[in-house]
Amino acid sequence: MFHRPGNGVPGRQQGSINVQKRCTTIHSTIQEGQILETSTTQSTEKKEEVFSRRVRAGKRTYFFDVKATKSEKDFYITITESKKISEEEFKKHKIFLYKEDFEKFADALAEAVDFVHDELGKQGIPVTASADETPVSEAEVEQA
Repeated sequence: MFHRPGNGVPGRQQGSINVQKRCTTIHSTIQEGQILETSTTQSTEKKEEVFSRRVRAGKRTYFFDVKATKSEKDFYITITESKKISEEEFKKHKIFLYKEDFEKFADALAEAVDFVHDELGKQGIPVTASADETPVSEAEVEQA
C-alpha cells in the first residue's frame, strides 16, 4: 500500500534553502505630463524555501518545493517534472498545489498508486521498476 509521508516518516527531508530575490523599483515624479525626476532603488531580499526534494528517475527528474506566498504568511507546493530532451534542452511541466487541495491531491495520488500496484499484482507483474526504468546516477546521465 502507498504511504503518504508525514512528520517523522523516514525518507522525508526537511531543511531550508536561502534564495535571494533582487528587486528594482523605479520612482518617477510626473507633472503636467512631463517626467521631472526618476530614481531607481535596488534591494535584495532573502527568501527562504522551507523544503525542497529532488527525485531522479532516468531521463526525468521531479522536484517537490515548498515555497512561501508573497505575503510570506502561507505556503504552497510546486511539483516540477523536468525531462532531458537533448544535451542542452529540458522540457518542464509544473503543477502548483495550494494548501486547500493538499489532502484531496494526496488521497487521489495514493488511490491511483494503490490501483496500479493492485492491477500489476493481479497480472503477476513486479511492482518495482523494470531494468529500463531503473534510475541512473548523475554521472550516467551526463555521459548519455
